[in-house]
Amino acid sequence: MASSITRKKVFLFGAGAVIDWAGPRTICDREKLTMLPDHLPPHEKSNRVCCLTHLLLETGFENKHGEKVSASIFKNLQQRGISKDRLNFETIISFVEDLFSYYANEPEKRLGILGDQSPAEWIKDLFHFKTEPVGKGLYHYSFTIPGREFPHEHGVKVGTPPEQLFCKFLFHEMLSGIVGHVSKYSYWSNTRDNIVVNATNEKLNHAFILWMQSFVNLDYSLRMYTLNYDSIFRHLLEQVDVEVFDGFEKADSGFEERGLHVPDPGGILSNDNGHIHYNLHGCSDWRVEDINDSGMPSYQYFRSGAPHIESSEAVVEFEKGRRLLLSNIISGYQKVQRTYVTPFRQMLASFDHDCLEAEEIFLIGYSYADEHINEIIRNAKKYKPDIKITVINPTFNNDQFMVDFLLHWGHPVQFIYEKVGDEVIASQYNFKGIAKTFGEFLLSNLKV
Repeated sequence: MASSITRKKVFLFGAGAVIDWAGPRTICDREKLTMLPDHLPPHEKSNRVCCLTHLLLETGFENKHGEKVSASIFKNLQQRGISKDRLNFETIISFVEDLFSYYANEPEKRLGILGDQSPAEWIKDLFHFKTEPVGKGLYHYSFTIPGREFPHEHGVKVGTPPEQLFCKFLFHEMLSGIVGHVSKYSYWSNTRDNIVVNATNEKLNHAFILWMQSFVNLDYSLRMYTLNYDSIFRHLLEQVDVEVFDGFEKADSGFEERGLHVPDPGGILSNDNGHIHYNLHGCSDWRVEDINDSGMPSYQYFRSGAPHIESSEAVVEFEKGRRLLLSNIISGYQKVQRTYVTPFRQMLASFDHDCLEAEEIFLIGYSYADEHINEIIRNAKKYKPDIKITVINPTFNNDQFMVDFLLHWGHPVQFIYEKVGDEVIASQYNFKGIAKTFGEFLLSNLKV
């Protein structure tokens, strides 16, 4: 990339940014899981779930009473006063992660992980599995979940709690369902492309490319960060020969014969002027293994080029007593701990650095649910007050944004907002809010 490019536009894509490309919502108002018929690739009857929360509630393992484990967790957390705005698929996954961490510890180290001294009866009822001794049963046992050929394990060491295995398999099952539905709208390869070939996306793709190229033509560096599990925007730009670095090595790294690319943490931190697209919460075509490139027990992330159904055994413990299962995508409410892992750590550091140097930060379809992201945005404006902030979100809430962000940037000296056409302006803060979907915004730009 030309070294003359020094001006930066930062783009943060949240879940709402890909709704118009058939990306799934976090949660919706429907009563049950519904398959939506829009954005159909050829030869498919339906391909879009109404939301990821309903997907988890109605799929996966059953408990001892025949109820979906995820639905039981959701119901019981709701009865225990978890607020509605915090109850979604990430809440369920977080709870399963806590259960895994609880049972992965020795009994004397479990205190406090679940808040209580021991799991409540409804939690114990979640576990539905069978174990049988292997041989004399002195050293190993087999583990199965009734009614399923997989998952199973035949050589489990005695001393490993079967509840720990159940949580591991449940965690993988949930993430695999999410990855599967993300791939339906975002999968692309040399032989199949759900993004470009899909006729429904044609105008959107064209509008996105033109919008981004308008910045490139002005010698801006495109610094794109997504909280979603796809790489559709990088793919679109590469269709028009805009080179975009995604944080992984393209050169031979010893894994090419397996179609794998390893992270380039040094490149992530040193790439200061090029066009980049970093998945801050992972991607459906990443994978993680529990042995590093030296053959030692650890972890190693790869980009594989195809959706990967996660089954990693990789576990880390950054905080004593809190063991985390690593996965190709980050969900739940333990994101901060997972960002200690390479390449997440370097990508988040790059986002922090870019926000402090940007001329403008676009927050597109972002719901402000990740406090570690919010803090970076708040600090960027605090230490560089002239940064322009533009929000594109159909559910933009003036009051919420004012409390979460604007008031952190100084006391208002006048009425904070003024309405200008379809936009909400806060001139004192160099802020603009646009209450449209990203697709609506892009298509309206074509008409200007």
